[in-house]
Amino acid sequence: MNSRRSIWQKLQAYKLHNNVYVVIMLAVSVAGSILIYVSPLRESRFVPELALACATSLLASIFQLVSDIYVKYKNLENDKLLEGIHEFGINDLHFNKQQLLEHLLKSCDREV
Repeated sequence: MNSRRSIWQKLQAYKLHNNVYVVIMLAVSVAGSILIYVSPLRESRFVPELALACATSLLASIFQLVSDIYVKYKNLENDKLLEGIHEFGINDLHFNKQQLLEHLLKSCDREV
């Protein structure tokens, strides 16, 4: 249980990996908005300006979400309980206990 885990494994244990996926999707959206801004649609001034406005607001969302991930990561960094629970494969302990119990009971006869 004292094994070294990668940052990605820790993010999964702290349930922050979905936030990372959202940051990636927002970054792709920003890149798409910038591509629309520099595209040959320049004769219509509305579309590039709208794309630029979307890109800046998405960029602000990215900064906020990255700072939120960092703060949550630092708060949970020393929580060995969450890492241990994730290492043993008990990911949904706080959410769907019935489904977790059913899943664990199916494989317990093979484990013992």
